[in-house]
Amino acid sequence: MLAGSGATHYGLAGYIWVRSIVLLTRVAQKSEDETMKRLTAATRMEHGDCALMVGSAAVILSCFILRPETVEPAYKHFLDVHGGKTREEYAALRTLCEAGGDSELRALCARLAISNTWSAGKTAREMANKTAVGAIGAGTGAIDRAELYRMIFFRGASNAEHFLSHVVKSFAATLSVYAPVYLVPAALIHREKLLSREKGPDLLSRIAVGSARSALFLSSYVGAAWSGVDLANRAFGGSCDGRSLTLGVSMAGLATFIEKKSRRMELAMYCTSRAIETAALMAVYRGFVPNWIQRRRGDIFLFSIASATIMHCYNTERDVFRSKYLSVLDFIFGSTGHDSQSISHAASYEILFEGNFGESKRKPAASLPPGGEREMQPIRTYVTEEQFHAASAAMKDTLSDASVSDILKLYGLYKQATVGDACNHPRPSVMDQRGRAKYSSWSQFEGMSAQQAMTGYCMLVDDLTTAGKFKTAPVSPASSTNAD
Repeated sequence: MLAGSGATHYGLAGYIWVRSIVLLTRVAQKSEDETMKRLTAATRMEHGDCALMVGSAAVILSCFILRPETVEPAYKHFLDVHGGKTREEYAALRTLCEAGGDSELRALCARLAISNTWSAGKTAREMANKTAVGAIGAGTGAIDRAELYRMIFFRGASNAEHFLSHVVKSFAATLSVYAPVYLVPAALIHREKLLSREKGPDLLSRIAVGSARSALFLSSYVGAAWSGVDLANRAFGGSCDGRSLTLGVSMAGLATFIEKKSRRMELAMYCTSRAIETAALMAVYRGFVPNWIQRRRGDIFLFSIASATIMHCYNTERDVFRSKYLSVLDFIFGSTGHDSQSISHAASYEILFEGNFGESKRKPAASLPPGGEREMQPIRTYVTEEQFHAASAAMKDTLSDASVSDILKLYGLYKQATVGDACNHPRPSVMDQRGRAKYSSWSQFEGMSAQQAMTGYCMLVDDLTTAGKFKTAPVSPASSTNAD
């Protein structure tokens, strides 16, 4: 509403809505209910993110060519810049797909033959291609729509040659887009590491590799779209219409495999939100949406529902968030460690032990900033049941000084030690938010033996107290009175 009563933001609302659906899906994935498992089976696909990119590319790029007015202006400008083609070429492709007869195509070729913005004819091949287009415009050349597409978009080059040349030519421009995306966050969050002689070169090399990889993705995304249309034209018997265009541009989504796995879903969510927005505008354009609905602020409704969903998950299902989004929300709502570049989440239910209980990858408690989260030390030996019960009894008197995160960890370790895996017990209902938070903490230790959980519990208690009496005289697993 602050943007003005006349301005709508369906792109932003759609993106937030898609993010909320993703969170709800992750919550459903954790359910033991068989119905939920069946409903979320498709979301467990290994390459579901790439499938989303393929579908969104089909919607966005086909509408960008056939109905550019249905694409949000800022995103349309982005495609104009990085599409590698001129608006004259896009208009020519639209005419090629929609032309009802040869007369329209010959008129198109006649216009292109005298256009210097389409092709200046600087090379012998470009000159020959322009001459062939002129012959079609003059009525002396035969019309083959698939071949005409290659003449207009590839200018005499082969499919593979055009793809490679586009990637090479556009790489510098796409690199300028992604370099700040990697460099600016690193400078803000890891500035000390960047200036460090030991860690700086390694971090800079990773920034360079990540930027180059993403730039290659964007260049290949566009190149694959235009190459895909050529392949689809051939598959449909030499035609070039809306059907082959939509199928062809969808191949752009396959370029997502170039990106690293951790970035694919983020790209998929962004492009899916844009596809939903474009599809909605196309529905309005074709008259499928009544006027009374168009006058409503649906973007506000979508944004409100999605925001409420995200905040509910943030409050009760923190483990379904990816770390960077959790860091942003914790920063907004007040977490610790940002000034010292060691962010500590108030209640992110992280597993306390790395690998086979080797060295912890995180800072020891002594080096954490005031108010930071207490961390476990590596497990060397196991405690006895007597030590565990003594620690539990003593901890009851010190819980008032522990943080929410510490209390949840203690609860999870205690339940794992005394009851076993959480998956063997029903999860509290959605209405029981406190119970679900405790259950989530407990489930993080699934698979841990009773001895390991008891020892972890005692180590955390020892860290919370100053006496240090609960990790003394630990015993080896063989001599413990508690069975795994």
